[in-house]
Amino acid sequence: MQQGDTTSHWLYQANQTQQVYLNTQLKQLGLTPDQARVLDFIAAHPQTNQRAVSEYLSRQAASTSNLIKGLRQRGWVDQHLSPTSERERQLVLTSSGEALTIQIAAAFNALQQQVAAALSSTESQQLTKLLQKLTIQLRG
Repeated sequence: MQQGDTTSHWLYQANQTQQVYLNTQLKQLGLTPDQARVLDFIAAHPQTNQRAVSEYLSRQAASTSNLIKGLRQRGWVDQHLSPTSERERQLVLTSSGEALTIQIAAAFNALQQQVAAALSSTESQQLTKLLQKLTIQLRG
């Protein structure tokens, strides 16, 4: 069997294709993929902190700090002192950050529409189940 005929080859190709698509969409919004991930995380976890963002991204604290600093400088994220700890700062989206998360979601929805156009409902459900199974297996 040639490499191009393997399941792992086609998974890799599909992943690369979707990454190029999403990176292009995010670049048009002036975002990197990690910036988009942070904005989405903060939207899903209002008043989160930098430590939680670092864990989510699997990044070092200093790297996450620089990423958040850039989002703050662009006016998409604010920091407030936690009411329970003077040392902890909570992260919240600004109104422009919230608007940006809507555009990020639209990019992901457009990708999902392309997937839906290529597969029947049954195929999509089967593929989703298989990808979930494979992801669990690969994570060990």
